[in-house]
Amino acid sequence: MTINDYLDMEALDNILEQWAAATHMIAVVLDEGNFLSNKLGFSRNNVEAFGESIEVDDVEVATVVGGPLDEDTDEEVVEAAAAILVAAIQNLLEAGYRKKKYEEAIAS
Repeated sequence: MTINDYLDMEALDNILEQWAAATHMIAVVLDEGNFLSNKLGFSRNNVEAFGESIEVDDVEVATVVGGPLDEDTDEEVVEAAAAILVAAIQNLLEAGYRKKKYEEAIAS
């Protein structure tokens, strides 16, 4: 099973869009360096203040990379916003994974 088997892309993009609007920061989700999410104008050349791994069932499945659009944003604010975003994406991925595993168990 790959992340694409259980990732709700619409929900992921919705989380990222709402987070970006609320924080004036931007982030993307990567799988082995490939974009899983909408780029929303993201460029590693102009934004990369944090990078956090996402694990599902003790396996690293993705990385969230992002940062503020305003370089004067306080570092503690960036860290707090990143933690909230990572937790939301972690929950989304874990829920999708558990749902897929349940569906597979029912089908067998």
